[in-house]
Amino acid sequence: QLLAVLTPISVADQPLPKYYYASIDDLYPVQVYVELPTSLDNILPGVYYHNPDKHTLELISSHINNDMINIRLHLVGRSSAIAPFYGKRLGSQFCMLETGYVMGLLEKEGSRLGLTFSENTHNESTIGDILNIGANDTHCCFKISSFEQHISSNVQNDNYQCIIYFKSVNNNKDQWFIYNKENDTVTPFDVETETKQEEIPLFFEDDDDAKIIFHDCQCAVFFVGRSECTMNIGKMSHLLMDHCLEMNIGMCPIGTRSNFPKQINDVLDTIITHEKLNRSNILHTLLIGKISSKQKRERTISKVKSMPSWSETLRIYLKEKLPMYMVPSHFMSVSSFPLSPNGKIDRKALPEISLSVLQQEDTYTTPNTELEKMIASIWQEILYADRLIIQHDDPTKIVSGISRQTYFLISTTTSFFSVGGNSLLLVKIYQQYQSKFNFETEAMSIRPFFEYNTIVEHAKLLETIIIDGAQLRQWHTLHINVGIASYAQERIFLDEKMRFSGENAIYNELAVLQVKKGSLSMNRLLQALRCVLSKHKILRTSLVFNEEDSTLKQSITNKHLTFTLAADQTFKSETDLHNIISQISTNPNLFDLSGGRVFYCQILKQQMTPDENYNKEIITNSDVLVIGFHHAAVDQSAGSIFLNDLYNTYNSNMAGLDNEESLQYIDYAVHERLIDMTLSREFWRLQLEGCNLKRQLSLPIDQHCLSNNGRSGFASTMQITFDRKISSSFLNYASLHHLTLFQLGLATFYTFLFKLTYSQTDLCISCVNANRYRPELQNMIGMFVSTLPYCVQLDPQWSFDEVVKYVREKCLSILEHSHYPLQHILRDFHLNQSTVPFLQTVFDFITVSSVNDQFIFDDVSLQPVSLEQFSGAAKFDFSLEFVYNPILDDNILSCRFICSRDLFEDTTVTKMIQRFQYLFEQLFSTNFNVNQTELVVSPIANLTLILPDEMNEIQHVAFYRKSNVTNEVR
Repeated sequence: QLLAVLTPISVADQPLPKYYYASIDDLYPVQVYVELPTSLDNILPGVYYHNPDKHTLELISSHINNDMINIRLHLVGRSSAIAPFYGKRLGSQFCMLETGYVMGLLEKEGSRLGLTFSENTHNESTIGDILNIGANDTHCCFKISSFEQHISSNVQNDNYQCIIYFKSVNNNKDQWFIYNKENDTVTPFDVETETKQEEIPLFFEDDDDAKIIFHDCQCAVFFVGRSECTMNIGKMSHLLMDHCLEMNIGMCPIGTRSNFPKQINDVLDTIITHEKLNRSNILHTLLIGKISSKQKRERTISKVKSMPSWSETLRIYLKEKLPMYMVPSHFMSVSSFPLSPNGKIDRKALPEISLSVLQQEDTYTTPNTELEKMIASIWQEILYADRLIIQHDDPTKIVSGISRQTYFLISTTTSFFSVGGNSLLLVKIYQQYQSKFNFETEAMSIRPFFEYNTIVEHAKLLETIIIDGAQLRQWHTLHINVGIASYAQERIFLDEKMRFSGENAIYNELAVLQVKKGSLSMNRLLQALRCVLSKHKILRTSLVFNEEDSTLKQSITNKHLTFTLAADQTFKSETDLHNIISQISTNPNLFDLSGGRVFYCQILKQQMTPDENYNKEIITNSDVLVIGFHHAAVDQSAGSIFLNDLYNTYNSNMAGLDNEESLQYIDYAVHERLIDMTLSREFWRLQLEGCNLKRQLSLPIDQHCLSNNGRSGFASTMQITFDRKISSSFLNYASLHHLTLFQLGLATFYTFLFKLTYSQTDLCISCVNANRYRPELQNMIGMFVSTLPYCVQLDPQWSFDEVVKYVREKCLSILEHSHYPLQHILRDFHLNQSTVPFLQTVFDFITVSSVNDQFIFDDVSLQPVSLEQFSGAAKFDFSLEFVYNPILDDNILSCRFICSRDLFEDTTVTKMIQRFQYLFEQLFSTNFNVNQTELVVSPIANLTLILPDEMNEIQHVAFYRKSNVTNEVR
């Protein structure tokens, strides 16, 4: 009965995401826990979390304090949950205010039930561990007693005061009063000020909603006191708000006074000084009066900013007439619309909106401040490093290093995603910001940089960081050679041991380079390899499962000292070469994790006619260098780091790259386990709550195979390459809607799965995340990739545009918590890694960087050999992988289905990829025989996977007139 007052407000029996007490921005960071010393109504003693939405007590610990007699309530304010928005100090203050709100509500209900509350000390470290209380979290403990038990009152006599302000009416003088709680007196304070309507701006930006509300209020109450009074001020505020509702008076709590008009702040400072309250602060503010949403709306639009172009005017007009998702992001001016022979607009004849046009749509705006110039420089550096910079005049050309400043200038008002940016590059830019401005993720997460993605907007975000002075805690080496494995290593190790039969290698990762010009010294290459292995200790680290404590341990070995190249092999033709590479990639004995053999290198020599000058110590033209890693030691990004270090070491004849103070992967494995996962654990709980994580997708499999059966790893792989026109349409759609290519590809895949599974709306798959979330990890070789569940609930009546918007929001929210280990998610939801369905369907989007498209070792040119023709291993039952290569003239976008042969036959995979291509054309091809605009805004249920030849066959069978059928209807 007592805790029932903390449940959500219901309207017409439907609960709202609001409660009977106020909270900052409706975030509700305060959680309530109940500590029972003895059994009560068949509830066992222990510590329980009160779930307000379900109104249930959830046991979190059976710990009992033997000295405790009464029931205790623990109110824990998770200030870390709101600190990214408001900072640590304000976050803690808001939590204490909300604690007061909650206690005001509980005390009122408690008095009705004959219960009293007294604040209780909570010095036991055990309860702090049980409740997982962070360093910045707030914690208040209350002992519950009956009236008979409660002998002495323990109510605090907080010496706080209230400053009361009455706004002038009919141009009369403003009135100020001071209420002293200790003396229970109200004293007028004479001050010469008058609030005039015209003094208050009628147009406000961003966080200035408080000004709008203040403009319409009649009265304000400012609570003044020391920080320890905050909770009791919260109690008093709740009581006032509760009584005001009964008298039909509106009361709005405001956390700070920074947004109020200057003359009001000046008076407040005067009163605080006059009353000798210099060591006190304004802890809370209540604005009183009738708040009209109509008035707020009128004032917000009463002053309009200048309109930079006719397109902005049109966009503002359309926002009043259309849903947001239907408002175009860009406009093109044409002299006239091309018409078809029947007089309708010929949409196919309309000019395409290319990326170069999008960049030129707005006039170039130069950086105005030093901060904007710095950000522009970082953007250019990152975009050019990945060769994604596009010229204004020709988007197909790549800007050279000499001329890039001349040809490519990024306007400060241009979206990052319209100039070739993607999510991985934005992560790199965010990490550059962290290094440059020295701030933690807690101080400013990456999400706002996605949502506000121009140079000007990034500058505004970073200004708050510079002002707050948040410091980034650097990770340092721990100087250890033995330690626990990382979460990513655990996942790969267990996956390989439990899900696969072992007859085929699953996690052999290869890089194959062919000499195109010149010759390499075998001895210099070997010394360079040993040097790189010495620097990156993960490439000589063993993984061993400890049976005693059931943990996976990693140990650094000295294998770099004795490392040798594998015996040479020869090949006569391209076919021979492909066969050898295929055998290496599937060789289950190539690596030995327990012995620390996770790196491999071999020379494949092209067999030629005998030559008396032949030198077996030289790697010459057409010879091939095969470099292999076990996936437990590297991810995709690590390959380019390795090759870059190998290139630098070989060219400079460096004897060693060792730096004993450099952070190693084994250090990372320790540091990542020290991260506070509280927020992320709660995020994933809410993200997956209500999802059926054990439900299989209804895929068209040919052989049924239980999920716990070992997989062979053999793959059926089918690939399609999109033409230049449809690829441009896909890229332009992403640019127009400020999407990453990953987000758009994922939305397309969800739409395909919805149709493929016969309109299954709850779709749960896995996606691959790079997970290099700190600056220190950017140049480290290691395995960081996380595989996480992306679960959606689609509405068949949604348009594709709505699906895209939903998926974008899903991706942005997950990005902030992608470091949360898969093992924790499986543990939290009692799932098994080897059998969980969402790990069997996977999506990935790879953007190929051209930085390493050719390596020059002295005067020797090495070129990567494409591995696309190799089917490789099927790590998952069904996966879709997009590949975007921006430097190719054609074939810049392709995708492939990689399916397990244990479930799918080649014919089925071929048919599936044909259906996917047909769906892709419906969404993005300008040559498709339907109205493209209508298609992306019509329900996804209207899309079809029936291929044209199948439709023709259906129509032929359904409508073919048989000769022996007569027309019986006259």
